[in-house]
Amino acid sequence: MEPNTIALLGVIVAAITGFFTISYTIITLLLWLSTRRAVQLNARMVEQLVIQVNHQIALSHTASEHNIIDSHRELFLSVLQDEKLLKIFADGAKLAPENIRKNILGTFLINHCATIFYYHANKVASDANTENFVRDAKDLFDLPFLRRRWSEVKEFHSKAFRTFVDDVLLTEGNVDYRLAFSENPPTQPIDKQSPYSTK
Repeated sequence: MEPNTIALLGVIVAAITGFFTISYTIITLLLWLSTRRAVQLNARMVEQLVIQVNHQIALSHTASEHNIIDSHRELFLSVLQDEKLLKIFADGAKLAPENIRKNILGTFLINHCATIFYYHANKVASDANTENFVRDAKDLFDLPFLRRRWSEVKEFHSKAFRTFVDDVLLTEGNVDYRLAFSENPPTQPIDKQSPYSTK
């Protein structure tokens, strides 16, 4: 073979090798970009999934709190409607039946506020109604017997609800209530002794 032919073959082989190298590099770059985009999309999907799971957990906590409060309400209504049972309950708590009635009513009202608080804090209820709830709850906590009952049972409620009552409902003047609903879903109290125990 002539030197020109060998040189021409070398140039052709070099051009083909260069073409395949450039093509491989471009394909690898496109594959990397595609994989990167897929990973970013997956990360966003995981973030959305985490948000949805947290919302479901909040719904579950709220529903559980509601069920517990409903059970307490049914139990205490049974006590209130049966004079003999009320007397036994009052004697066991070493309180007059009228004081037991006030305590139970106060507990009903506080727990009702707690339930609605959790609905709003966990974003189950519409934000459009939050201001009305806060205004109503503030009026409710202005009642002296309810304030007294709150001081007796507040330790049995979650820190988030205690903070809401103490810093928003019991504070004079206008308070930015939205701060009470801006943190993560509040935890429910589960480890306290009943306020009706005789210690």
